[in-house]
Amino acid sequence: FVQGGMQKQDAHNLASLVENKDAKPEFFTGMSPEGVLAHDLIHDADCLENIRTKGSGFDPNYLRCIGRMGKVHTERFVKEVEKFINLTNDAEIMKHLETHSTNYYGDVLAILDYTQSQDSTRFPTMHKHLTEALKTKTELSGPLKELVDNRIKTLWPTVTL
Repeated sequence: FVQGGMQKQDAHNLASLVENKDAKPEFFTGMSPEGVLAHDLIHDADCLENIRTKGSGFDPNYLRCIGRMGKVHTERFVKEVEKFINLTNDAEIMKHLETHSTNYYGDVLAILDYTQSQDSTRFPTMHKHLTEALKTKTELSGPLKELVDNRIKTLWPTVTL
């Protein structure tokens, strides 16, 4: 983090949040509301990543921050995450991202934005909550766009691109 330009104390604080993502309540004593929110977001991201390895059937009750959005909203969000993971968990797409991406996060956001632009009902909840982050997306083009188009056609054959 420090090599990326983050202040040393901020990097230490962030590392502590990641290291203690499953901490007991005592960990939060004296922590600012922003710190608790950051911790909950890290925890939820880690929980949602489990969908990639375990597949569907994720229990949204494990979510802290996202879980505060209400049952229906949370369930919709988790279903969208499952669909997005299914889209991006393609060997060719993953290989391309790992070997060619200079902005991995921006490229993943570009996939989300592109897919949503093809069908606005696909990931509306994710897209809404990632509006600010989407400003950092890259443009989806070339071989990665072709891989995503092929994956969309495989998963949702009725979609016309």
